[in-house]
Amino acid sequence: MMAMQEDHDSLLEHMPLEEIRTERIIGCDPPDDWSSSEPGEIEPDPPPVLTERSDGSGYSLLVHHRTVWSARSRGKLSLRALVVRSNVHIPVAHGTVQNCLEEALLFEGLLREQLVENRSRLADMLGYSRARITQVLNLLKLPEQMKSQLLLADEISEFQLRPLVRISDPEAQREAFRKLMADNLTGRQMEKYLSGRGSTAGRASVEKPAAGGPVSKSGSGQPDLERLMREDEAAAASGPVAAKTGKPAAGAPDAADGTGMLRRLIRENGPQLRREDWNDVTVFEGLPERDIVFLSGVALLQKGLYDKALDVLEGVIAASPEHALAYYYLGRCRNLLGDLDEAESSLRTAIDLSPDDPDMLTDLAIVLEKQKRYDEATSCYRSARRLRKRVSSAGGGGE
Repeated sequence: MMAMQEDHDSLLEHMPLEEIRTERIIGCDPPDDWSSSEPGEIEPDPPPVLTERSDGSGYSLLVHHRTVWSARSRGKLSLRALVVRSNVHIPVAHGTVQNCLEEALLFEGLLREQLVENRSRLADMLGYSRARITQVLNLLKLPEQMKSQLLLADEISEFQLRPLVRISDPEAQREAFRKLMADNLTGRQMEKYLSGRGSTAGRASVEKPAAGGPVSKSGSGQPDLERLMREDEAAAASGPVAAKTGKPAAGAPDAADGTGMLRRLIRENGPQLRREDWNDVTVFEGLPERDIVFLSGVALLQKGLYDKALDVLEGVIAASPEHALAYYYLGRCRNLLGDLDEAESSLRTAIDLSPDDPDMLTDLAIVLEKQKRYDEATSCYRSARRLRKRVSSAGGGGE
C-alpha cells in the first residue's frame, strides 16, 4: 500500500492541483448500478479534471467522474483537482483520460470555455486530425442514459461506438448499444451486426443540418464532416498519417522500425490495453513478437504497475537499442516512479532517436518543470508547439 501511495503522489507532482469544494463541481450523477469501492480496495483515485465556468457558477467536471462520485459518497467536502486554466494544461489533462466519453467531455469543455480557439487548434495541440476531434465529439450526441453508462466502461472505444452515433431510430440504437455492451463488439463487428439487421439501424442514417443551420468551414455541412471521417479512417488504416494530407501526424512520427504504427495503435486503442486479454483484441492481432512485448510494457504502465513495466521496457531496449517509443515510455515510467534524472535521460534519448515528436518534448518539459528548471521546460513546450504547428502547416494550412 505504501508503494502504491508513492506512485500516486509522484503522478500528481507535475500537475498544478487545486483544492476544490465538491459542492462547486458540476457534473452528471452516477448511474444507478454504480457503487463506490471502499478505500484501499483499488489504486488511489486520479484527480478530476475541471474547467471553471465563465459565469462563475462553479466548475464543470470533465474527466474522472468516479473520483468525484466516490468523494461525495464518503462525505468529503473538498478534493484536489486539475483545473485547466491555459493551453499548457491541456496535454497534461488529456494524458490522464482513459475513457472515450470523458475525452469527448474534455474536448467540449475546452471549446465551450474558450480555453482552445477551435477544433483545428485542439487537433494541432494533441496531434489529432480535425476529423478525429469531430468523431470524438460526436459521442455527445448519444442519449444521456448511454453516456452515463459509458462513464463506467473504460474498455469501450470511440471506434466501437461510431456506428451507434449514426443510428436515427432510438429503439434500434438502444438495442445496438445493449448488444455492444454485452458482447464488447469491435467497431467492424458493430457495422456487420447493424448491416445484417437490414433495419433503420442497418442503414445508420446520418442527420442532415436544417436549412440555415451551422455548416463546416468548407461550407458543406454535415456531409462534409462525414467525408472527413471517412478520410481519417482510411488514413488510420494505411498508417500514421494526417487525414487529407498524407503527411506524418503530429505526435505519431513514421519510422522504419514501425514506431509510427505503434504510436497510432496506442493513441487510438489505449483503453484496450487496460484489459487483461488486450492481446486478443483484433487490432493487435498479427503484430510481431517484439511489438507485442513492447505493448505489454505499455499495458503494465497504464495499469499502474510501474516496476513491472520498467523491467519489460528495459528488456525491449536491450534487444532494440534504437526503439524510440520504448525509451519514451521508459521515461514516462521513471517519471511516475519519481526518478526524475533517469526519466530525463530516457526522454532525451527518445528525442535524439525521434527528434520531431512533440509528445516526447512535452513529457520532457513536464520532467524539467518538476525539477524546477522552468526556462528549459518553457523552451521544450514551445518547441513542441512549433513542431505541431509545422506539421499542421505542411498539411495545407489547417482545416
